[in-house]
Amino acid sequence: MNREEIGAFAGPIYEALKEGKALSVAELKKATGLSADQLNMGLGWLFCEDKLYSKVEVVRKKETEVIGWK
Repeated sequence: MNREEIGAFAGPIYEALKEGKALSVAELKKATGLSADQLNMGLGWLFCEDKLYSKVEVVRKKETEVIGWK
């Protein structure tokens, strides 16, 4: 796999997050249609570019990490 292929996984993630709502990894996986490996590579790409943030939210006593566009 090369840089262009990995960078291409960032596009669907951007599209899913561009409205400003933070999503969990499971929600991102569903929204993008990427495999778990593709999603992780795309997230890694965007985190390295400092485009994303992550935080932990507590909903109904359950902690969930959400990711959003900076």
